[in-house]
Amino acid sequence: MASATTWIDRALDELIRNAVEHHDRERPMVEVTVESKTDAIEVRIADDGPGLTDMNRDVLETGQAVEALYHGSGLGLWLVYWVVQQSGGSRPPATPSPAEPS
Repeated sequence: MASATTWIDRALDELIRNAVEHHDRERPMVEVTVESKTDAIEVRIADDGPGLTDMNRDVLETGQAVEALYHGSGLGLWLVYWVVQQSGGSRPPATPSPAEPS
């Protein structure tokens, strides 16, 4: 059985919104897949945009940013990090290859 904090919908909304808002093409492609595992639910959100900055990746992987000035922006990614942590989740964002969506 898999479970998540009640904030999971906000975290998923943040990731999808981030993929659309920070896209560099006229028509963004965002793909959301959900797969049921034995004791977990795997959610993947992929887009064909420019990908995450190193600082955004750090926030999603560790909950920390390198620069103090970053604390005023990117709060949604911190929310995602903490929701995943509180839900017992893991798996940092994948690093896309050039042929895959980012």
